[in-house]
Amino acid sequence: MAFAQALLISSAAETLTSQERAATIASHSTASAAFRGDGSYVRDGGALLEALWCYCEWKEIRNCPGRYTVRRRRDLVGWPPERLLAAALGAAAPQTSLWRHSSNTSDAIHAVRFAGGGGLLTYARADGTFVHTFNTESGLLRKIAALRVTPEVPQRARCVLGVLAFLDDCDQNAAAYALVRQFNG
Repeated sequence: MAFAQALLISSAAETLTSQERAATIASHSTASAAFRGDGSYVRDGGALLEALWCYCEWKEIRNCPGRYTVRRRRDLVGWPPERLLAAALGAAAPQTSLWRHSSNTSDAIHAVRFAGGGGLLTYARADGTFVHTFNTESGLLRKIAALRVTPEVPQRARCVLGVLAFLDDCDQNAAAYALVRQFNG
């Protein structure tokens, strides 16, 4: 817990001016400042993540910082992830990949990670319904670590995953957003 607290304090102690911060963000090809969401995880994803956020209302998953489920759109339980992404993002919708086939303990997981960070994880239930989860970059990286999958991710994300591997769940929840912010500049 001490590591997570020190990282959060370090992140909060930044004294960059808004012009310096904008120049830093623009100089990196990392998660864009385009994602604002509900204001809790600013810069924790890019423009595609923000477009998906704006498509429908999302509710944060309890005890899962940066991870959300669809709210007030019961019709979306019948939509596969490709349909949701096409409706929300149009021609910019990226391809999804299957991370885990159905087993006796879990649903199949369809995943897409956006170039600017974050993404959509969709759980395909045996009854043909879908549970869509919106993930900021930090939320997605924590879930990748928890699932122990190894998708192709940029070097900065591999660095965050490397640190998360040494933390327990509580510390991962506390540190992931600050780690993403630190590695993204």
